[in-house]
Amino acid sequence: MASFCPHCGAEAPEEARFCMRCGRERAAPVDAEAPTASAAAPPPPASPPVPAAPPPPAFQPPSPPSYPSSYEIQPPYPPKPAGPARPSALGAFFGRAFRGDWAGAAQAALWPVGLLLISAVALAIPGYGQDSGDDDFVGFGDRLRIALTVLMHGLGGGFEVTAVSGGSSMFGDASDTSAGGSLELSMPPLLVAVLWCTALLIGVRMLRTRTLDARRAAGTWGPPPARTLGPEIAVRVGLLAMAGTVVLALFGQPTIQRVAFHTGPFLVALCTLALGMAVTVAVFQRADIAQWLAVRPGVAVASRAFGSAVRAMAWVLPLVLVAGFVVGIISDDGSDSSASDDASDATGGSVAAGIVMLLLYLPNLALTGLGFVWGAPLEMDLRGSSAFGGSRYEHDAYGLERLGDEVDGGAVVGVLAFGLVLALLIGVLVARRSRDRRELYLGGAFFYVMLLALTALSGFSMEASGSLADEVAFAGTGEGGVSMPELLLFGLLWVGGGIVAAPYLLRLTGFDTGLTGLTGPAAPFGTGPQALPPLGSPTAPPTPDDCHNLPTQTVGSVVPAPEAYAPHTVPPAPGPASASAGTGRRVGIWAGTLLGAFVIGGGVAAGVLLLQDDGDNGKDDAKDNQPVAAQTQQTQETQQTQEAQQTPEPQEPSASESASEFAGQDSAGPSQTPEIPDGYRQVVDVQGFSFAVPETWDRVGADDSGTQTTYAGGSGTEKYLVGVIPGADYTSYENLRNLERHLEKDKKKRNYQRLRLEENTFQGSAGAIWEYTYEDESGRTVHGIDQSYIAADGTEYAILLTGGDDVWSGLAETYRVGLDAWRLTDTD
Repeated sequence: MASFCPHCGAEAPEEARFCMRCGRERAAPVDAEAPTASAAAPPPPASPPVPAAPPPPAFQPPSPPSYPSSYEIQPPYPPKPAGPARPSALGAFFGRAFRGDWAGAAQAALWPVGLLLISAVALAIPGYGQDSGDDDFVGFGDRLRIALTVLMHGLGGGFEVTAVSGGSSMFGDASDTSAGGSLELSMPPLLVAVLWCTALLIGVRMLRTRTLDARRAAGTWGPPPARTLGPEIAVRVGLLAMAGTVVLALFGQPTIQRVAFHTGPFLVALCTLALGMAVTVAVFQRADIAQWLAVRPGVAVASRAFGSAVRAMAWVLPLVLVAGFVVGIISDDGSDSSASDDASDATGGSVAAGIVMLLLYLPNLALTGLGFVWGAPLEMDLRGSSAFGGSRYEHDAYGLERLGDEVDGGAVVGVLAFGLVLALLIGVLVARRSRDRRELYLGGAFFYVMLLALTALSGFSMEASGSLADEVAFAGTGEGGVSMPELLLFGLLWVGGGIVAAPYLLRLTGFDTGLTGLTGPAAPFGTGPQALPPLGSPTAPPTPDDCHNLPTQTVGSVVPAPEAYAPHTVPPAPGPASASAGTGRRVGIWAGTLLGAFVIGGGVAAGVLLLQDDGDNGKDDAKDNQPVAAQTQQTQETQQTQEAQQTPEPQEPSASESASEFAGQDSAGPSQTPEIPDGYRQVVDVQGFSFAVPETWDRVGADDSGTQTTYAGGSGTEKYLVGVIPGADYTSYENLRNLERHLEKDKKKRNYQRLRLEENTFQGSAGAIWEYTYEDESGRTVHGIDQSYIAADGTEYAILLTGGDDVWSGLAETYRVGLDAWRLTDTD
């Protein structure tokens, strides 16, 4: 029968003594059959009973807390709440970069941005020959914005000029006809990028110094900076330098009198960001880069070779500029003013503008000069098409062969000698820093690749297109610079020859780099193992196979006493007996190889130069031999003409002179022989014309293009200027009108007065005549007259006579006689 605990009320079996829930002792059960009171009591004990010892307290475990039945029991330690996710390595890097010192980065980025602004102001200060009263005057603010556009071209941006259709423009007068066009120019000034990086380098080095000083001023160096400190600063400096440069690029896109100038801000941003980060990382992570290269020998060799090539380029280009400057001063005798006039026209007569523009393109000129002295000619290609003249193509080149024709052979020898000096200098500069042949050849390869890349960048190219009156469209392209195919060949020969010859040249001067292969670098005295003689020599140690042939000591033999030990005496190492002979043979072999390489290279260069001759030399030979040919090919008709023209006066030309002068005319076959008055003589020019000039006048020469020939006397400013333009796609009247506009804008020619400008017919061909006066810089009045016409073959001939207005009465008769005797001698 079940019973309940009197303490906690838990049910338990009746026979259980202790409660199974609370552990307490339960009361003893009441016996149902206990004796009644009437029953006899037991007899009392003889002594009082001893009470029993109480039982030990039972173990009572702590009772668990009671929870309502509607809740579940929770674990004793609940999990902590999840925190925010940690950023990735890239996110942490950018977080540190954007939380860094922006003020210091701004100070470093201010250097290149300030340099651009100062350079733009320097370019905008000159007036470029403008007059403030002109209608197309460009003010200082507009010139400043144009200068910024030019500078951005050197940092990767473009340079494009667009003329808006309709109305007036800065390139012409107002017109009702709509016209528009665009010109895209590519001629980046490399000096801008060099100066930009140099200015940023100065600012970053100052920032690095301030950063280290700030850590030192804290009293303790603290923990070492993170390895990402340089890239973090590079992000800030690069972004700020890019932002400042792009702001200037956006500002430098003016629109002046319907002509807009454009650059490429996006390309400028990319280039400046890359340059800024590269310069900053190189300055701040210099030690880490050195440690990284120390465990990578191959990359370290390439790095040293590239540095040697850069140093050689930095030495060679200034030498080319200095040599060109000296040659220009020596050769400038003032006789040929065409080049100076072109430069003056380009800068508007402003000397300051010319100097600034020259400084801006110094690296471009140096690279062009280096290619020229090594045999690569300067080329110019022009292609164009229009609705009037169709398609045209012009090509011009100036190389060593043309230099020899115009100057002499000594000039070519001097240029080649200077090229040899430059090649040897490059080899010496690279060899002195090279540790082995691999680094030497790698440095030469780096220089060769840099030369090709920089020369290609320093060239000139343009592309123009437009239309007139929405009906006449035109387009054209132009390219100029060093001929890259010739530079590819000649550059390899010169650089390779200099790299191979430099170690031997250094060895001859007493500086042995150990790169020649003839001798190795000597070890310091008293260090390193002594060189052992070769096997088989008398002093060589015995080999194991010869041990059984060694003599043995017998009884009675005398053993020599060992020499005293001298600790400070080093016995000399014996050398091979034939060392001198072998060294001399190697020197001869290498000298012969080097001489053969230069002979082969020179032969290849000469062959290429001869192949480039497209027949001009033949024409020049014909020109030089013309008098002899005329004397040997005289006909009976020519002799009769000479007899009819001879007079008893002593000033009349001799028979041989008359024959040589009229040989070309007779061969051309003119229908009428001109009558030459007294005091004049007929001249025949290689350009295909003949006319009469005063006896005291001679052919002075032709311009660089060969299209304008000058005849003048021994004194005074009177002269003939005859122009020959093949394939003229315009009328003579239009050409004279264009020349008149240029003359009106020429600041050196004041008080221009037109006497007449009208169309006419000259010898059966359509032409025009222009007569005018002006005052030159000395205040003298100059009188000029120009008869132009276009022959049947499309060639334009312009016969211009200029002289003083005070002697024009006699010059007018000279011009009349010259036009009456004018004949064409090259009209086959």
